[in-house]
Amino acid sequence: MRLFCYFFFRCWVKLLLCFTTRVRVEGWEKIPAGPFLLACNHISHFDPPVIGALCPVKLDFMAMADLFQHPVAAFFFKMVDTFPVQRGRPDHQALRVALDRLEKGRRVCVFPEGGLRSGEASVLNGQALKAGTAVMADRAQVPVLPLLILGTDRFYSWSWGRRIPLILLVGEALRVDPSLPEAERREELTGRLEKALRALYEQAQGWPEFTRELVPRTAQERWAEVGR
Repeated sequence: MRLFCYFFFRCWVKLLLCFTTRVRVEGWEKIPAGPFLLACNHISHFDPPVIGALCPVKLDFMAMADLFQHPVAAFFFKMVDTFPVQRGRPDHQALRVALDRLEKGRRVCVFPEGGLRSGEASVLNGQALKAGTAVMADRAQVPVLPLLILGTDRFYSWSWGRRIPLILLVGEALRVDPSLPEAERREELTGRLEKALRALYEQAQGWPEFTRELVPRTAQERWAEVGR
């Protein structure tokens, strides 16, 4: 039943994207065999459905626990294999769920910035990532696949007849260095993930599709645009 709900919702989102966006996606061929963590920058609440619709393999998503407070929302997220994580503190329950799904061969999408980030607060502009992704990759012994997403914050001010430019760019899979001590290998993997996401952003800026419209905006800038 969950698989049906996931792909039913995915088909609807793909259909909507066909009419509302212009998408350029590169790098899905880099998806490794078996379980992995897909680690993405986070610029809007629309990131998960867009990623789920465009990724060629099924993903489980880790999402902030606040989204599960309403019973109807909680039921929906459960039916599309999304599980909650508490922000601002270590969440051992979410870690156990993620590790269990990876152990079963599933792929889990995470947002290691720990919330929506843009401008100077974003990893794309130099901010550090949370360590949780590296901890999960180390514990599960799975690769981390970096993913850059741009343009989804434009959905906040979307209007009929307008096509939103979207970019999804996948990097090379990153693996834990087993030769390092535990704390060092997790820190080192986090550092490589940060550099990979920034390198993808730099690469995307060289594409002809990239315009100022694709630069992630702050919440204040989004609200100002909606109000115009």
